[in-house]
This record gives sequence, C-alpha cells and structure tokens, in this order.
Amino acid sequence: MQEKQEKAAKSRGKARSSGSAPIQRGKLKVSKARFQSFADLDLRTVAARRAQEVVNRLQEDLGGASNVSTAERQLVQHAGVLSAFIEDQEVRFISGHKIETNELLAAINVQRRLLVTLGLQRRQRDVTPALQDYLRFKEQEKQNEVEHESEEDDDE
Repeated sequence: MQEKQEKAAKSRGKARSSGSAPIQRGKLKVSKARFQSFADLDLRTVAARRAQEVVNRLQEDLGGASNVSTAERQLVQHAGVLSAFIEDQEVRFISGHKIETNELLAAINVQRRLLVTLGLQRRQRDVTPALQDYLRFKEQEKQNEVEHESEEDDDE
C-alpha cells in the first residue's frame, strides 16, 4: 500500500510546474503551488495591455472600480482576457491565417454571456462632491469675487 502511495507521489512530482519548489515530508515530495494573478502581468505585451484596457473600461461602465463587487471584478477580468484573445484570433483570420473557428466562436459566446451577466448598460458613477469639498470650493469662489471687486475699485 505504501509503495503505491510513493509511486503516485513521484508521478505527481514529475507534473509539478517549474516555478514550484519541492518540500520534503518524510519520503514523499510535495510541491508548493505558486499561482499567478492578473496583477502579476507586467503589461509589456500587446495582449496584456489590451486586456487591462478592456478591464478598466468595463469597470468604468459599471460605475468605477470602487463600485465593482469582487464577483463582478472576476467576471470583468475574464471578459477582458477573452476580449484580447478574440481580437487576436479575428485579426489572424482576417489576415489569412488558419484559426480554430470553433475556439473563436466558443470564446465569443462565453464573452457574450459574461457581458450579459454584468449588464450591457453603462452605470452612472456618483460624481457629487463631498460636502466639505463643496463648502471649500464655495468659500474660495467667494474670496475670488471679493479680490476681483477690490481690484476693480483700485482701477477707478
């Protein structure tokens, strides 16, 4: 029984990613998974920049990043990455390259469903200034008027 477990562990160890380091626990080698996130992208590639641009625009359509829930943020990220993939495939197809049409159509369908889930209408963001900012602005406006009137009086 223990021999079977060791063989299974060894075969799993061979499949580990190159970025993970094995951890020794008794006779078994266990790998630590290092997951990467969207934030790990350095945005040097056109695809990464395009995906980030779409993510930013979709978040703005949803009322800004601060108004987007965690679930919406995940859907927006998926839609942004799919957008970059779809655009790449469309350009390749139009340029005469052979593409997997079924993969493109499946991606378009998934993206459409994500966008419908998020809502296709833009949401207005609340741009009403905070009360303190408004009062400060009005006070500054009042001071500017007084200064302007005193300059006019000096000219006469």
